[in-house]
Amino acid sequence: MSYGIRNTLILILILLLMCGGGYLGLHLQYDEKIEALAQQIEQKKKEFSKLEGYLADLDYYSEEIKTNQKRLKSYPKILVPAVEIHQTYQYLEYLDHLGTFFNFTFVLADIKEKNDYAEAIYQLSGEGKFPKMAAFLRRLEELKPIYRIDNFRIRNKEDLNDENLLRVDLQLTGLFSKEDRTKAFSIHSFRNQPKYTLLPYDPFMPLILRRLPPNSDNLPIIEKCNLIAITGNVAYIKDQSNNLLKMKAGNKIYLGYLAKVNINRGTVIFKMNRGGIKDTVVLKLNPTK
Repeated sequence: MSYGIRNTLILILILLLMCGGGYLGLHLQYDEKIEALAQQIEQKKKEFSKLEGYLADLDYYSEEIKTNQKRLKSYPKILVPAVEIHQTYQYLEYLDHLGTFFNFTFVLADIKEKNDYAEAIYQLSGEGKFPKMAAFLRRLEELKPIYRIDNFRIRNKEDLNDENLLRVDLQLTGLFSKEDRTKAFSIHSFRNQPKYTLLPYDPFMPLILRRLPPNSDNLPIIEKCNLIAITGNVAYIKDQSNNLLKMKAGNKIYLGYLAKVNINRGTVIFKMNRGGIKDTVVLKLNPTK
């Protein structure tokens, strides 16, 4: 073997030994540090991912704040000054005069002082029918002074003459500003408000009444009436008081109305509603009389 080849092999062997020694030295000395740095990199990646999520949330909530600020500028509610706390009774009485349901009793139960506003707690009790009660609550909710309904209790009132009469108990909290503002709104400045249409139905009206309403208008009672004669579209009927009545289609009787006069058959048809139970009653001419 020539000296050149031998020297080359020796150099290659020395180089391999140096590389192997360096590799082993690096791993033995820096493996733990490299692993720690790799873990730190993964942790930073996770933190960066979280920050990206926070940034997206920040953009979303910034838009929400802008939207809510625009809404607040046109918000229909206004804090009236605290000097108006004792004017609430007149304000609610005004709502009642708009055609609501309350014959109500009113108590100012408590006043709570806060940093820049005051809370006044009121207790109301009243009675009436559901459509008018709903109109009262709707006005209270939609008008500008701020009143919050804290407690609400509704129940039927036992009334012989009106079975859908309700008893209502309310606890209200009014919010009032303590700031001394020369241009503060008065609670009475919000009286001119649009009228509300009453609900066309009463969910508390029973389908069948337990008691029939009294015949306070002394209308004809069909069971005590006799058909005397028919001429054209007019029926002559004698009522329970022996009065001779001239009746046409649409005329009312107790618990019903006259629906049809049939001169050809000599009959008069009445549609009845006996507290929710509907039927038809036919009066006929008696040919023997």
